[in-house]
Amino acid sequence: WSPNLERNQKILKDIAEERGIPYINYNGEKASPLNYDKNLFRDWTHLNKEGAEIFSPRFAADLKEILRKKGWL
Repeated sequence: WSPNLERNQKILKDIAEERGIPYINYNGEKASPLNYDKNLFRDWTHLNKEGAEIFSPRFAADLKEILRKKGWL
């Protein structure tokens, strides 16, 4: 957790929206129990190998859904 996390996420979301880039917030509306399992993180923000193996299929599925909606798949 960072004291600036919410502010930084809003900045990133605003920039993405201005440029028409999809923004997936895994610390907000897409948060899951993965976010709170410290055993899956190398430090406060970076997943370790096990965490990445759990997260990657979820990210791939979310990305595919975005690409489908945009007609890019």
